[in-house]
Amino acid sequence: MDPIYGEYQVLEGKAEDSWRQSTLFEKPLIHFQKSNQILPERFLRVSDKIYNFETREDDVWIVSQIKSGSTWMGELTWCLLNNLDLEGARKDNLDVRMPYLEIQAVSLEAQAHLIPDNVIDLAKSNKSPRLLKTHLSFDMLPKEVLQNKNKIIYMLRNPRDVCVSMFNHYRILYDYQATFEEHVDHFIAGTGG
Repeated sequence: MDPIYGEYQVLEGKAEDSWRQSTLFEKPLIHFQKSNQILPERFLRVSDKIYNFETREDDVWIVSQIKSGSTWMGELTWCLLNNLDLEGARKDNLDVRMPYLEIQAVSLEAQAHLIPDNVIDLAKSNKSPRLLKTHLSFDMLPKEVLQNKNKIIYMLRNPRDVCVSMFNHYRILYDYQATFEEHVDHFIAGTGG
């Protein structure tokens, strides 16, 4: 049991293999009962830092399922929050301007060199108004999000588009081996993505 997010179960056997194949998450995987979210076990290393992350009243969160357009929305929102500072947008990578809080827990070990050393510290140091990104479910967000009345842009995309975009993303970046039909089956069954 995680003291913050409650009961979880380590996936094993067929359930783990199915998730591993369809999400590319590295083993072991854990299923959080309350939020019904499946994440790599190393999420537990940062869960307390995320839950206790100090928010500010003017924070803006981009919350979505993966492959739902959060990068596009982040660019647009950052520009609006920063008086259309297009030079600033060109100068600094979006991962610095809009830290993705749980990225260190969900990215592949082979990608570690592409990720800032401590994304949470980076997010803490960003000037207000901060733009923050997550793919966590609402009940896994920092406890202060509601207390400080943070603004949340919750994005939904047609699930068929998400499924196709996810498949193409995985194939191009990660040498994903599942067929499209297998990927769709995992997506529909809720055992992937």
